Formats: sequence, structure tokens, C-alpha cells
Amino acid sequence: MKKALFLALCLSMAITAGAQNTTAQLEPIRYIDVTGSAEIEVEPNEITFAINITEYWKEEFDKKVKVENFKTKVPLADIENDLVAALLKAGVKKEEISVREVGGYGRRVGKDFLNSKRYELKLKDFKVVDNIIKNVETRGIDYMNITELKNDKIGEYRLDCKVKALKAAQNKAKVLVEAIGEELGEVLNIDSSNDGSLGYIRPQFMNVTYAAASRSLKAEDAAEGGAMDIEDVRNSIDNIRKIKLSERTSVRFRIK
Repeated sequence: MKKALFLALCLSMAITAGAQNTTAQLEPIRYIDVTGSAEIEVEPNEITFAINITEYWKEEFDKKVKVENFKTKVPLADIENDLVAALLKAGVKKEEISVREVGGYGRRVGKDFLNSKRYELKLKDFKVVDNIIKNVETRGIDYMNITELKNDKIGEYRLDCKVKALKAAQNKAKVLVEAIGEELGEVLNIDSSNDGSLGYIRPQFMNVTYAAASRSLKAEDAAEGGAMDIEDVRNSIDNIRKIKLSERTSVRFRIK
């Protein structure tokens, strides 16, 4: 008899506990979803700078001479010698200079083929870039580009940006919850997979070219003076002097 009563009591306690657990499970969890964002700028410590040179006609810079009368071609070797001398004067080291492409510009009917060559420079700071713009002879230069910006500690900066985005989300959630007289609880979920930095970095892992000047020394440009607009180059480079990292983090917080 006692054994039967004991079993009945245990069964009753188990049913009660199960009912309480079910009730607890059915109680809705109150939460708030927010998104925090952050953006930081990083100074690059490696700048890849490209310069493309092309043979040209001396008559291009004489507005009185028509295109069909262009006769005196400036050879690539002369342009190259002047460029390298200007680069060394600007503070570029010989080991920082390399040739990446050699090719042709194209040939007009009745005219010689115009040879071209693309140089790539590996620089440490923008002071040298500024000196290059100041010292190079723009005749014979098609364009000057910054093709890549790097920082050897970019991983640390990226993590710092993620932390800032997470804290921004926390502050936003706290303000919103307290505005309705509630208290912010613990974190339920963090989603930082939407790595926005790839959209804003200039560039670290992507070989993206940012044009520093779009004018080329084509014969068709001769009527407008022919030479590259250095002010355009300078303004374009001013816009991309830093690597920009951006992060967006979605966080779910419990509301107590």
C-alpha cells in the first residue's frame, strides 16, 4: 500500500514539473533586433602606383598644326629616360620601379605605330606620390593610377571596426528599450557575416583601379592642348588617400 502511494506521489510530482516546463516554454521571449554600423579610415603603408607612357608627336602641342601633318615622333626611350629621372628626383627608389606591360597605342592611317609601356611603383607613403605629380613631365603620359592600397595590419583594423559596430548596436538597443520603460537583457544572437568592408576598402584584396586621370595624349586631344590636367590628377588622388573599412552587425537582445 505504501509503495503504491509513493509511486502515485512521484507520478503527480512529475506531471506538475512537466506542466511547469511546458508553461515556461510557451512563454514568449521578448527581444529586440538592431543593427550597428561603424566605419574607420586606415593609413596605407603600401601604395601601388601605375604610370602609362606612350610615344607622341611633337606637333600635338602646336595648335596651328593639323593632325594629318604630325611628323615628329618622340621615341619611347626618350620619354622613359625623362620619366625615370623624374621618379628618382621625386624620391622613388630604383627597386620600387618595375615594368608591367609593353605594347602599342594603335596606328593611324599613314602614321607610325605608337609604342607604350606601363610602369608600376611600390611606394610607402603619399608624400612620394605628391612629389611624382609635381615633378613628372606629363607629355607622353597617358594616365597615372593608384591601383592598390594596403596595410599589413588590416586584420586588426577590421576587428576593431567589428567591435565598434557591435557596441553601436548595443547602445542603440539600450536607448530604444529604455525609451519604453524596459530594461535591456543579454545577447541572444550576433550576425556579423555581412562584411561591409569589402564594399568600402580601397582596395586591399581586390585589384581595383581608381583612375587618377582620364585624359590621354591622343592626337584628337591636341586641339585642346594635349597635356594631362595635373590638377585633376591631384584632386583624384586626394579622394583615395586612405583605406576605408565599413562594418554592419545585426544583434538580437533579450528584453527583461
